[in-house]
Amino acid sequence: MYKANVQLLKQVLKELDIPLAIKRYSDRQLIQAAIYLAQVGGVDLGYAFGWRMHKPFCADLFHDLSEDITKSISDDFCLIPELRQKLERIKPLLVVPLYVRINRKDWADLLLITDFLRRKSKFDRTNIEKILKDNYEFLLPYMDKALKCLNKYLSI
Repeated sequence: MYKANVQLLKQVLKELDIPLAIKRYSDRQLIQAAIYLAQVGGVDLGYAFGWRMHKPFCADLFHDLSEDITKSISDDFCLIPELRQKLERIKPLLVVPLYVRINRKDWADLLLITDFLRRKSKFDRTNIEKILKDNYEFLLPYMDKALKCLNKYLSI
């Protein structure tokens, strides 16, 4: 990964309030979901997501996260206002809504799976529901809330 791309990735994560420290696999999963949503929201980081192990996944991003991205961000690197505005628009997506009884990583996974299936795979609500029921049944009660949030913050 190029140094400028590492800086951009770090700045995007910082703007979305995603911790840079990767201590657990769940930290990587949260970053995968956040970057996918940022890209769908118009912040092109050049990562291509495909379907792997019952959810969207980007191998290039996974490998880039293997590098030490926690090193300090250069003081002279900042996002242009247009990118910052796009990130501010989608940032509320990554906040778990009231009355949703799952953690942030699981909420982000639900958004990632739901949006990928409807946008990339062109699945309808029934097919998305089936995938969730078969693989992530504990997320199923929150699917409608996720769809409402995706429709509110991301245009399809």
